[in-house]
Amino acid sequence: MEQQKKRMNEIEKKFSDAIKYKIEHYSINTTYEKVLAHAKNKFVETVYPDGERELIDIGCEKFLYQMSPLLFLEKWCFFDLPGVGRISCKHLYYFQKEILKDFTNYQRIVLCKSRQVGLSTLTSLIFFWKAVCFSREWLVVISKDAKSSMEVLEKIKTNFDCIPPWLGLKVTKNNTESCAFSNRSKIDSFARSKSAGRGCSPTMALLDECAFYTTDTIIQGIVSSVVPSLSKTGGRMFVISTPNGNIPGSEGYWYYDQVRQLKDCGGIDGSARLYDVSWWEIPDMTEPPIPPFKGFNDKLEEYIARDYFNHPEVKREAEEFFEPIARDWKNNDWLKFQHSSSGEVKYRQEILKDFVIMENTVFSAEIIERTKKKIKEPIEMNMLEGRSFKNFWIWRKPEAGKKYIVSIDVSKGTSNDSSVIEVLDMTTLEQVAEYFGKCTTMDLARYAYNIGTYYNQAYIVVECNSIGEATFSELYYNLNYPNLYKQKKVKEGREIWTGWMTTQKSRELITSKLIDYFYEDDLWAVFSPHSERLLGQLTGWIWKGGRPDHQTGGHDDAILSLAIGLYNIDKAKTEIINDDDTVFIDEEGNDIMYNMETQNDKYRELEDRGINVKLEQRKMYQNAGINEDMFDDGENIMNWLLS
Repeated sequence: MEQQKKRMNEIEKKFSDAIKYKIEHYSINTTYEKVLAHAKNKFVETVYPDGERELIDIGCEKFLYQMSPLLFLEKWCFFDLPGVGRISCKHLYYFQKEILKDFTNYQRIVLCKSRQVGLSTLTSLIFFWKAVCFSREWLVVISKDAKSSMEVLEKIKTNFDCIPPWLGLKVTKNNTESCAFSNRSKIDSFARSKSAGRGCSPTMALLDECAFYTTDTIIQGIVSSVVPSLSKTGGRMFVISTPNGNIPGSEGYWYYDQVRQLKDCGGIDGSARLYDVSWWEIPDMTEPPIPPFKGFNDKLEEYIARDYFNHPEVKREAEEFFEPIARDWKNNDWLKFQHSSSGEVKYRQEILKDFVIMENTVFSAEIIERTKKKIKEPIEMNMLEGRSFKNFWIWRKPEAGKKYIVSIDVSKGTSNDSSVIEVLDMTTLEQVAEYFGKCTTMDLARYAYNIGTYYNQAYIVVECNSIGEATFSELYYNLNYPNLYKQKKVKEGREIWTGWMTTQKSRELITSKLIDYFYEDDLWAVFSPHSERLLGQLTGWIWKGGRPDHQTGGHDDAILSLAIGLYNIDKAKTEIINDDDTVFIDEEGNDIMYNMETQNDKYRELEDRGINVKLEQRKMYQNAGINEDMFDDGENIMNWLLS
């Protein structure tokens, strides 16, 4: 009797330890007590495909499987590796396992991949897990054609013989387009079309290779039919593809926009998550050897040991190491084979993950590449002085005695326009902070005030062509920000204070200055842009009608904000930062009066442009309430009024 009791205690301890091990080893977001709360008191000795035996409680084990797809897949499932055969999911790649631990935290999962990195296989395993471990699930797979959608379904069916027998689950339907189970879960596959998925109420949807759906209209039609259903069911959508261009209206644009938006947010935006997987994350197979080889297994192991998936700064370091190797593909046998078998455009899309632009870009591939080397992870995100500040990134905090310039491009409030605040160190020309988001003009003024104050009362330049004037006015008249670019503007016959005005001429000046900073080596040596959001806009900046502009449907808010800041740094250090240097402009943005020291030179320059300075001054004096008999002394009076 005593021996039997001792044996029972040993079994109980082994059972208890196994549960605790699974919670810890698979990073399951639960507790031992919660697992036991799901016990059914139905114990079985289960036998796994590898022959391992374990005593489990059916209720506890099913709950653990629902909480951890990685646990379920490693215990029961397999995948096919081309040239090798059927392999246990215990041998999934490092990044695949990390995705399996992480994706359940999000509702929209966007996967940007190099080719043949196993993400299609991973999503098929996720769909199998969902269908087997949960009841009444309706899973929908949509791919670029009928053949591709059936291939995804076949990957799911590979594990039909691996369903745990104690689940008592049977396959009730199995054809080329769908399958179903006795727990009333089902999986349907569709070729891409505007009506694909219509009439379904999916709890999970996969848009496979969605950058290749022929037209943007088709992808929009699919999304408009699938997303509302997912919203009702609280479902999850997977978006997966290799890049296929970024021209608005093209078949690859919707996917490009999904990736770009999430990159702008640092990879995570609320319930959405971007997983960006590169060619180097797949190790060379050594048993059996399959040439050609990449030759970087040891380097990859080094980054895995540093847990690069969960440390963005390590992932960035790895990308910076492998990126030039991939660009210079001729020196690596594996990359050389990929290039020769796919061609330049496909290589850039499928290995480099470039959203290839067919138009005449402002910045060459070489300029973009060297810019990437200066891109850094922010040292702080979504915070300012301990307070929440969404979409605000900091690369360097303010240093005592340093001067900073803050430049602002104000969103016009249409579609996906964003307001952007750029902060530059006026001495080192380093980008030290950036706000990139959607907000009201009043909120933007308060953001600018807080940022400017934080950065040592930085010099603020607000672009005031349209609604930016509201932001400027809030900063100047209501918040009384002390260090602000301001000038007089003649509007409807009266003078008002305003900020920076971008005219056709001044736009040419600021954009030319910006381009110089990227192309001229001496300027590039001291200029340090760090923002990945900025980089995304630089890649889509093209020449239109002889001037740089964003693509149709694209954006250049960050570019213009940065251009305004770079252009005004010298003036901020000298002329403009001095309150005595008053500038007057007419309704077209032309300068019409400067401070007394430079006035004579400016008069001649303005008169050469056909502007009657004295006449313009008389109009301003009249509007300021100065009598005509005082016009001779008007300059002194006007200086007093503006002091």
